[in-house]
Amino acid sequence: MGNVTNPILLSRYNRMFEATQDGLGRNAPVHSIHGSLLAVGELLRNTGEFMMSRYREVAEIVLRYLEHRDRLVRLSITSLLPRIAHFLRDRFVTNYLTICMNHILTVLRRPAERASGFIALGEMAGALDGELIHYLPTIMSHLRDAIAPRKGRPLLEAVACVGNIAKAMGSTVETHVRDLLDVMFSSSLSSTLVDALDQITISIPSLLPTVQDRLLDCISLVLSRSPYSQTKPPVPVVRGSTVGMAPQSSDPSCSAQVQLALQTLARFNFKGHDLLEFARESVLVYLDDEDAATRKDAALCCCRLIANSLSGVTQFGSSRSTRAGGRRRRLVEEIVEKLLRTAVADADVTVRKSIFVALYGNQCFDDYLAQADSLTAIFASLNDEVCTCYLFE
Repeated sequence: MGNVTNPILLSRYNRMFEATQDGLGRNAPVHSIHGSLLAVGELLRNTGEFMMSRYREVAEIVLRYLEHRDRLVRLSITSLLPRIAHFLRDRFVTNYLTICMNHILTVLRRPAERASGFIALGEMAGALDGELIHYLPTIMSHLRDAIAPRKGRPLLEAVACVGNIAKAMGSTVETHVRDLLDVMFSSSLSSTLVDALDQITISIPSLLPTVQDRLLDCISLVLSRSPYSQTKPPVPVVRGSTVGMAPQSSDPSCSAQVQLALQTLARFNFKGHDLLEFARESVLVYLDDEDAATRKDAALCCCRLIANSLSGVTQFGSSRSTRAGGRRRRLVEEIVEKLLRTAVADADVTVRKSIFVALYGNQCFDDYLAQADSLTAIFASLNDEVCTCYLFE
C-alpha cells in the first residue's frame, strides 16, 4: 500500500473525500448516498495510504447505513464491506468483523438481496481467510439452501461463493466443501460451476479425484445422455468408421450446454484419465453438428484430449511397444483422420482454420500428420486460400 506524496493527487483525493462526506450527510437523497458509497469504494481501492487516517470515519459511516430503507443503498453497503475488510485487515477483525458478518448473514436470509450477500461473503473470505472459521457451519447451511432450493433455480452466486471460500481457506474447509459437492452437482452444468470446481481442486487437491469423476458424469450426460464409464468394453477401432450419433436439438440452450461440456472436457484438469475412448465415442460425432461453434469446440476438444493422452507417452518412448500403446495409436489415427476431413471439407472457415492451427501448433501430432492418408488431406487443404495464407504467413 503506497504512500501518497504528490500534492496534486492529495488535493484531488481530499476534494473527492469531502464530496463523499457531503453526499452521505443527513437527509441526503438516495442517489447521492449511492454515488458517495461507490466513490468511497474507489478511494479505498485506488488511493494507497490516503484513506488510512480516515478508516474509522469511513467504517462508521458505512455501518450507519447497514439497515437503510432503500434496497440500492443496502446493496452498495454489502458490496463495500469486503473492501473495508481488505484495506486494514487487523483493525477490521478487531473492531468490525462481528457486526459486518452478522449483517451479511442477515442479508443471506433476504431472497431479494442474498445474491449480493454471497458475492460479499466470497470476497470477505478472500480478505480474512481463517477468521471466518467460526462462521462456517452457518455459512454452509445458507450455501446448501441456496444451491439446492426447494423451489426455484439454484443461485449461481452461491456456487461461486463455494469456490471463493475454498480458494481462500484451502484444506481447512475440505470437509465442508466435500459435503456440498452433491448439491453442487445436482444443478445443470454451468460455467460458474466449472470455475468453482476448478478453484476447489486447485486449493483442495484431495478432492480432485471425486470432482473429476462427478464432472465427467455431468459432461457425459450432456454429450451422450448417459453417465461416464471407464469400465465399458472398448469398441473395436476401424479406420473411417464413425461411432455413435450426436443428439440433435434446435434449442440454442442445448447447443450452449454442449459447447460448455466440450470446452470443459478440453480445459479442466482430468489428469489420470485417458479420455481417447470417450473422445471417439462421445465427442467426435459433434464434428458433424449443424452448429459451427459446436463443431469448432468439438475439434479443439479432440486435439486437446489427444495431446493430453500423448504427453505421458512420449517421455517413455514409442507408444507402439505395448498392446495399450497400439490401441492408443489406432485411436489417435482415427480421430486425426476425422479432424483432417473436417479441416478440408467444413463449410465454416473458422472451423477449418482452428483445426489446422491446433494440429500445427503441437509437435505431438507430427508423427500422425506424416502418414500418407494425412498428407493427402493436408495437400488437399492447399486449395483453401484462407487457411493456407493463415498457416504460412
